[in-house]
Amino acid sequence: MQRQFFTHALNDSDQLRQRVAFALSQIFVVSGTEVYEAYGMADYQNMLLNDALGNFRTLLQDVTLSPVMGHYLDMADNAKTNTALGTSPNQNYGREVLQLCTIGLYELNPDGSQKLDSSGAPIPTYNEDVVAGFSAVFTGWTYAPLAGAASQWTNPINYDGVMVAFADQHEPGRRCCWMFGHVRKPDSRAGFGDGAGRYFQSSERRSVHRQTADTALGDQ
Repeated sequence: MQRQFFTHALNDSDQLRQRVAFALSQIFVVSGTEVYEAYGMADYQNMLLNDALGNFRTLLQDVTLSPVMGHYLDMADNAKTNTALGTSPNQNYGREVLQLCTIGLYELNPDGSQKLDSSGAPIPTYNEDVVAGFSAVFTGWTYAPLAGAASQWTNPINYDGVMVAFADQHEPGRRCCWMFGHVRKPDSRAGFGDGAGRYFQSSERRSVHRQTADTALGDQ
């Protein structure tokens, strides 16, 4: 698969798409040591190629529902709070989608420099309540069923298609979250969640856009 990737990246005529897709793969990172099935990694790379020149909201949804990302950052089979077992939603993807994939740790100026408060300290873009809120939103998803098999919670690993939702495993209710100095309330309901969608559509994505452009274009 790696050979095919570099063959296309070096020789195909759609060089802008190839470069943007490569840049996105450095931001929306998955690992071939965790997902060693070639068909899974190939599907993920093709998804980045398909979305490279499209809408950021669509890209982020496709990444989120990818079973490859679901496996790598533990969103697959991430269940709601179970007080009897003492478990709560896994925060791995909820945290990484904020810190690495979208808004980053600190607010930025249009030129990419950090915004500072009156004491000269960087201004955080979110707090731990936001991480908990996102982690609640990203519950109730498992792999698509294997061909010919009935779908059930915690389906076996399957990198074909997108993950499927189970409403009874989704964290109920609404969460108050502080983000960019404002209180926001994401819907924590079955499905992708309009609340999460509103976050993903935020105009405060300069860190992602700048990083993507710098990686894709290099020194040109």
